[in-house]
Amino acid sequence: MTDNTGTGLVIKNSSNINIKNNNISKNGRNPGPSANGDGIAISKSSNVNVSKNNINENYVYGIVYGSSNNVTIENNNISNNDYYGIYVTNSTNNNINNNNILNSGSGGIWLSSQFGVNTNNKITSNNISNSALSGILLQGSYNTLIINNKLNNNYYGVYVTDGSNDIINIKNNSIIDNMYGILLRNAANVSGNQIINNSNSGIYLWNFSSNSNITSNNIINNGIGIVFNGVSEIKKCRY
Repeated sequence: MTDNTGTGLVIKNSSNINIKNNNISKNGRNPGPSANGDGIAISKSSNVNVSKNNINENYVYGIVYGSSNNVTIENNNISNNDYYGIYVTNSTNNNINNNNILNSGSGGIWLSSQFGVNTNNKITSNNISNSALSGILLQGSYNTLIINNKLNNNYYGVYVTDGSNDIINIKNNSIIDNMYGILLRNAANVSGNQIINNSNSGIYLWNFSSNSNITSNNIINNGIGIVFNGVSEIKKCRY
């Protein structure tokens, strides 16, 4: 699925689909603001598994899906896509595991509230590096676990915007050599992370991140270890 003028693979109104061992690359046209063409686009579908694919150099997203449930994206190589490697909106039971997401034009993974919140999200054991913006961006996401990921050389390692609920757990990740390690504009539980060599700050807590818990992290050799800016209350801060 290569060199198509639109998206490489589209799944609509379907269930029990497995996409495996494909090369999905260089799909789309018109680079820049008018670009079209993703690697894989999924909508209004359930029980979809996307695994062991090479998804590279598509003009917008590597994988985009919305209004779906029980989607698993695992063990893929997703690189050099012009916007985000993976974009998710208005979906439930999202599992994004063990992917290599490299050199994204904007960011690695974006859970977006553009068309509705994402609920019950697990982002685990991914390698995300060299994103122009966020390694992982959460926007309007409920019940989210971010665990055991490697986030290196992005602008933000993890960026949590306001509009999510406070059941966000950022745990046991390696967050190294970013501009900001973790930036919070929403409450979150941050524990057991290696947050090292981030040039601006290791953890930056902005307004709306009150009631966060920051515990048992190794925060080493960053520009600033932790910044509180406009935060009214922190449940616990012990690193």
